[in-house]
Amino acid sequence: MHPETAFGIEPLYARSLWVSPAYYVKEIWQAPISLGEKLFTLAVGLTTGLFWTLLWHQAANIHDVRWRAKQVARALETEILDLAKVSSDASRPLVIDVLGAGSGCYMINAILVAKKAGIPNISCRFIDKDPGTYQLARQYAHKRGWDDMEFKRMCPSLERDVLSAAAGDPATSRHIVLLIGLGDHIDKDPRGRERNESLDIDDIRDTNRNLISLYRQIHDSLVPNGRFITSFISHNVEERFLSKVAKWRHRHRSWAMLQGIFKLSGWEGSAPRLFTGPYGIQHVVVVQKDPQR
Repeated sequence: MHPETAFGIEPLYARSLWVSPAYYVKEIWQAPISLGEKLFTLAVGLTTGLFWTLLWHQAANIHDVRWRAKQVARALETEILDLAKVSSDASRPLVIDVLGAGSGCYMINAILVAKKAGIPNISCRFIDKDPGTYQLARQYAHKRGWDDMEFKRMCPSLERDVLSAAAGDPATSRHIVLLIGLGDHIDKDPRGRERNESLDIDDIRDTNRNLISLYRQIHDSLVPNGRFITSFISHNVEERFLSKVAKWRHRHRSWAMLQGIFKLSGWEGSAPRLFTGPYGIQHVVVVQKDPQR
């Protein structure tokens, strides 16, 4: 299982600052790393790591990530309810694909909200090349009262690389696509920072080729008025500090760059809606496909 999947991230973000040291020791000791790495991580984590968490990291990025989870959940529920109202064929299911399945919490919660609102006809797929994320979603579904049969029926899994799965099934047109967090790991190139930051349209095209292709495939797979919910991370003081001692793992983008990417990937006529976290690190974007396209 990839260490940056929600399986490794979500449990930590779900907990408060004051967690028993035994929890961290257990998590690190069970991690798929060498003995030397475990001992080093424990030594740092239980000494200077406490000060890092208390004085800086806990105060910004984790708060924004928690905000992002709530904002995505609200956006998904809102778009499902809105699409159900304007759908001309109530018998046709709302088709929703989650690219990069994560913990599954957004989709599972949204299905429960939709059912409560009288919208039972939803077809959802979790698409991820890491099967471990689907197991995390399965665990969350159990917490919400689903058994295995109901979970697999409501949320089947498609084990596939997201870049190759973006276009979806040719026989199916999607109503909603989610891409949360994964875009921050696409087109990472630490060698070309100056061009990576440039807002020149040619530089945006050249340094975001995979993300532009992904956005275009998502656009073309959506029905008219279909919705795309995504996120991005911008530069911040945490990243500038941490980059002095460790390799920062994300591709940072500004809102101006995201708008250029949308333009280059065929979203003309659409008006992306931006939601920014309280610390300005994490951002959520909801965009509706032009009904004429």
